Amino acid sequence: MIVSTLPMTGWQFLIRLPNIGEGAMDETLRFAGKILGATVSRTADRRFATLPVALLDHTHDRTRTKNGIVGVDLGVKAAATLSIGEIFHAPKSQTAALRRPHIRCRRLSRNIAAANVNLALKPHASLPKGTNVPIC
Repeated sequence: MIVSTLPMTGWQFLIRLPNIGEGAMDETLRFAGKILGATVSRTADRRFATLPVALLDHTHDRTRTKNGIVGVDLGVKAAATLSIGEIFHAPKSQTAALRRPHIRCRRLSRNIAAANVNLALKPHASLPKGTNVPIC
């Protein structure tokens, strides 16, 4: 049973439940109509009531006016392509992951070329066995 009262701050709705007692509702009912029942759930010492309402008119059958319908195509090259032509690309995590080894490989090849110059070898010649290359 829902009882409406008028305290000093404005409208507040109370709900009376058997074995639980009275409790204040945070929200008003969204639709006007006959309340069919109540389902009470409890999460972390808080109670939540779900109230199904039988609607008297067709106020809930409103059509959307602001947003149009857009189709979505999920693909391989692009994560999603909308029917209006907008494309959402998938995150390219492999490209980002391969960046760091590429930088390290380039650094190593420069160190080897510098070691060849220090040993008076040709820049792309192979190093003799046992040569230590400083790796930065």
